[in-house]
Parts: sequence; C-alpha cells; structure tokens
Amino acid sequence: GYDLDAVPIHLPPHPGESTMSWTRRLAVRYDVPVRDLLRHAGARRNITSSRGVATRLRTYPGMAARLGLTPEQIRPLVKIQPLANATNTYADAFGHPQPGQSQSRYCPLCLTEPDPWWPDHWQSPLSWICPIHHSFLVNTCPDCGQPPHARRGWIGRVIDLHRCPSQLQSVDHAGRRRLRDWCNADLTTGLT
Repeated sequence: GYDLDAVPIHLPPHPGESTMSWTRRLAVRYDVPVRDLLRHAGARRNITSSRGVATRLRTYPGMAARLGLTPEQIRPLVKIQPLANATNTYADAFGHPQPGQSQSRYCPLCLTEPDPWWPDHWQSPLSWICPIHHSFLVNTCPDCGQPPHARRGWIGRVIDLHRCPSQLQSVDHAGRRRLRDWCNADLTTGLT
C-alpha cells in the first residue's frame, strides 16, 4: 500500500511561491540538489532553469506526483504570473523588447522569516517593492554583487533560501574568467 517512488515527506508550496523557491526548499529538506530530485522524479534531460522545472511539472503530472504535489498544488506553482504575462503581451503587441523576468529580486526582511520562501511576484519585471515590508526589492547579493539566481548553480547545490547561490568569478593571469568558490553569503545582511 506504500508508494515507494514518491518522496516520503510532503512539502506543500506556499500560496504564491515561485517554482524555484519550492524546489530549493525541497532540496534543502532532503539534502539533495534540485537536479537530483528532478532526476529521481523522472526528468530524463537536465533541467537548467526554473522555467524548465515549471514546464516539466505542468506537462508530466506523474513527475509532480513523485515530488509530492497534488494537482491542486501544481496549478498555482506552475502558472504563468499574470503581470509578467500582461507585460509580455504588451511588448509583443507594440514591438518592444520583452523584459526578462528576474529570479533574483528579493526582500531581505522576508528572508529573515523562520521558513523563508521567494514569492512569484518578486519575479515580475514591474515589481520593485515588497508589499509586506514596503521596502525596495534587492537585485544583488550584498557580498559578491551578483544577482543570486543569474546562473543555474542553484540547481546543482543544496543551499538555504537566505543564502546566495552564486559562484564567484576570478580572472587568471591570461585574463580568462574562471568560476571558483560559492558565495554562500547571507542575503539578509546589510538591512537598514
């Protein structure tokens, strides 16, 4: 009577939580990188973005079920955010370049909560203020200065949501950029 394919402990998404946030929280819960969780759930190809995660969860309900999601939990988690959709529709209609969604904007005060998570409205190109704390959303890590989710390193690492998942860059003597250690800085530091 037991489903040995599904994850044993259910971790429901918060209302309005982004896909990236939920998968990172699940990875921390099991101490397994997001990439490996998705592979266990049935992803045959490497998934390199939160959009890819959302697409797989939307099109393969069995994969979502193995990760412990019910159909009612999948819908809001993988929906296209209305404000971003409206912005993209406007840009298409009037021939403007499409503004990219930022997975990196965050409110440091929200990340100090006991169970922090990244709401999907932080990703909107028009969202600049936290509706809870009425403070500007931050775009970069206070230590490394990079946007926290500009690269896909968060998919291959287990890292708490209040920590920067960026990889630090260095330049060698020939002027080539190389990636080295992980930032891992506390994104809640530098609060005013």
